[in-house]
Amino acid sequence: MNSETTDSFFNSFLLRIGAARVVILFAFHAAVFTGCYLLAWLLRFDFKVPPEYLGTFKSSLPLVVGIQLLIGLFFGFYQGWWRYVGMADVVRLVMGLTTSLILLLLGWYVGTSFGLNPEQVQVPRGVLLVDWAFALLTLFGARAVIRVGRDRMRGGET
Repeated sequence: MNSETTDSFFNSFLLRIGAARVVILFAFHAAVFTGCYLLAWLLRFDFKVPPEYLGTFKSSLPLVVGIQLLIGLFFGFYQGWWRYVGMADVVRLVMGLTTSLILLLLGWYVGTSFGLNPEQVQVPRGVLLVDWAFALLTLFGARAVIRVGRDRMRGGET
């Protein structure tokens, strides 16, 4: 095996790992957004969601998580995650999640004018606010834990 073949294999391997990392981060964010949305609903109704709201939860879940994932893609949530946590990461998270919240609240007020099913957009606004806070805390907390763990593994200061 010559050096050109080795370099080509190594570069191909690195590209696959990079693509897998993005997929893993995307799946992680999808799970976080889903879990935070569910927890926000449970807290809003003291862990007893009334049956008349279950349809709203089920129909709004894909829309809410989809918007959060799409906005996360636009704000770069799925890149540079394992290297460090800095103010740029915090600002990106706050701006991205706030943009998602604004879009979802706009949907609450004008979504039916654009033909969206009221069950998809008439989510209790308190649920959206709690979901925003939980998602922000969970994603920032996960990044901080990873950063602290990496620093400890390297023997650096935290």
